[in-house]
Amino acid sequence: MRKLENYLKWFTVFLILATPLFTSPGQVLAAKKEIYITLSGEKHRYVGEVKNGVPNGKGISYFLNGKKSFEGKFVAGMPHEGKRYNADGKLYSDISNGQGKTYYPNGKFNYVGKVDKETWLPSGKGTEYYPDGTVKYKGDFLNGSFHGQGKWYTEYGEMFYQGTFKNGLPQGQGKAYQYGEIAYVGAFDKGVPTYSGKIKLYEDGVIIYDGQAKNGAITGKGKGYLNGKLVYVGMFKNGRPTGEGKFYTENSSDGPNISIYITVD
Repeated sequence: MRKLENYLKWFTVFLILATPLFTSPGQVLAAKKEIYITLSGEKHRYVGEVKNGVPNGKGISYFLNGKKSFEGKFVAGMPHEGKRYNADGKLYSDISNGQGKTYYPNGKFNYVGKVDKETWLPSGKGTEYYPDGTVKYKGDFLNGSFHGQGKWYTEYGEMFYQGTFKNGLPQGQGKAYQYGEIAYVGAFDKGVPTYSGKIKLYEDGVIIYDGQAKNGAITGKGKGYLNGKLVYVGMFKNGRPTGEGKFYTENSSDGPNISIYITVD
């Protein structure tokens, strides 16, 4: 029994002394140290685990004014997951497992949602806020920009745009709003309505046109409305009825009572 105990003690000592033999050439096991590092072009003091001469593992970096700049996990000398702080000591962001939160100086959320694990920029589903806490945008992000499907709101909380985004701007099919009321449904290019293809137009949230448009003008087959009621079905050119069409009156809810042909120069 005593021989077994002596053997176990000897084997334990052997493992402790031999551990460096099992590391790869040039590799040094992580150990807690205090060193100086460079982050974003500025010198920081670092206290934590170090591997191969650089931060690796759990640690805290400090601005030269003594306040924390980052606390969490470092990989190959760079912050990886954890909390970032501004130079005044206020929390700027909290990143963990691909989920992130960033904050305004007043402590309110700037962004909440998925982030890129390497760049920490919003990428995936998330919500961006105005400084007062009002939702600014909710939807898809890519590299920090609105990209994909989303909803954009004004600082008053009113809907501004809903649809597809690309590189931070409406692109493709979407809906534009004015004072919270729907105003346009159709295609967008670099944030601007194209007024081409199939569109819908509204005034104070009430439909006035549903049909084709071309080169920024109502042109093609469509339907015209007055106070939300259908008044004309037929061809349009540059915003005016032209060609064969049918007008509807207040008393013709069951169908058109006039068929006309109009030519507009």
